[in-house]
Amino acid sequence: MRPRKSYLFAECVKCDETSPAALMPRDNGFICGNCEARERGRPERVCARCGEMAPFERHHIHGRKNSDELEDRCINCHRIGHALEE
Repeated sequence: MRPRKSYLFAECVKCDETSPAALMPRDNGFICGNCEARERGRPERVCARCGEMAPFERHHIHGRKNSDELEDRCINCHRIGHALEE
């Protein structure tokens, strides 16, 4: 069994993302959701949270059960937001 990689001081191998919620382990370190989605050719839009052009996901602003209001968030911001339970 391989030892688990530590997220302490981890960063994406392709950019400077350091949030553990946005990172996934890779053989050569970690990769963030945005960089992984770019590798797969996902379409990009401006993120409503951070303002960066990046692959996106639709986010229920007030929670799925409370509202149908959506906004485009980059994958990293979407993951971080859910990890923090905004």
